[in-house]
Amino acid sequence: MDPIAIVTPFDPQTRAGFSHLLVSEEIRSVFEKEGKTTKIYHYESKKIEEPNILFVGTITASTLAYLSRFLPEKKIVFYATVEGFPIVNPMSLEREVARKIKVVAVSDYVKLCIETAMLQCDGVVHHGIDMGDASYDQRFHDWISDSWVKKDDVVLCVSGNMPRKGLDKFMAACSVVRGARSGTKFILHTGAGSTDIDGLANTLGLDKDCFWFTNAFGVLEQPKMNALYKLAKAYVQPSYCEGFGLPMIEALRFQVPVVAVDAPPFNEIISKGRSGTLIPCTDVKQLVWGNQISLNMHQYRVHDLAGAIVNTLRAGINLKMKKAIASERERFGKHRLYPRLLPYFEEPPAEGG
Repeated sequence: MDPIAIVTPFDPQTRAGFSHLLVSEEIRSVFEKEGKTTKIYHYESKKIEEPNILFVGTITASTLAYLSRFLPEKKIVFYATVEGFPIVNPMSLEREVARKIKVVAVSDYVKLCIETAMLQCDGVVHHGIDMGDASYDQRFHDWISDSWVKKDDVVLCVSGNMPRKGLDKFMAACSVVRGARSGTKFILHTGAGSTDIDGLANTLGLDKDCFWFTNAFGVLEQPKMNALYKLAKAYVQPSYCEGFGLPMIEALRFQVPVVAVDAPPFNEIISKGRSGTLIPCTDVKQLVWGNQISLNMHQYRVHDLAGAIVNTLRAGINLKMKKAIASERERFGKHRLYPRLLPYFEEPPAEGG
């Protein structure tokens, strides 16, 4: 196979698209092990010489329009995520682009969203990571453990700070859990954004003895990130919607049970009662983001989230879930999953370019 360019819209200044870059790096490592010549490009790169392009990003009208610049000279596979339904004009150039490339979704939910928007989706390949690499920064881990965690249970959340991420709900649940289990501590690894983390923490009475806001989202090296997962006894995914939710499988790598809402794609990734606890979805609200995506915001109750956290922390339940995770987490192993992207470069698009 000819060399492959992995193109992704990561902005090193704002850290926007950081998760796309992480995925691109994982894919590159797998492709190179498969003997494929691969290079990662920022999507604003002026010159991309490789004849094959794997675009890693969110499928919207604007990203499809961007890919039109490479047609018909290059073969394109779009490894697509989206948190809702892409808004694409029925008669637009972007729809023509989608028919001339291969579109592969990161989850069954994303495939549903793409097809609901009447765009072609050619298959699903879940995100993957190296499940066998549980290495972490031992000094960083021990420093946090000895100086702050001590013998308390740790609940972790890793998330961008935007309205769909539900950070306010997570923090409210932390306050409720703290009242029920005083020996619980919470790490929120995020940064500045729509929720005023410090202000809300003060309102909820989450002091620095029990609540740590890292304010370092997108800048911690992976060994330090792994140390946070290693410290955790439960991981919370408070988002109302996701295309996949990569931190969930990063938690599974360390056999940390996940708490999330019982809605797609969360219940596609987490096995209820085995690899985590799924709480009832009480409503679904529509939110249009940037005139590009119609989001399905899956609602849930704070007290359901808090109760699920408390239950997941119980020693017997937690141990049972850890054992279940150990037996099934390899389904998200990157060396098992990402080679499945390669055959799409050999297949012709639905309509020839």
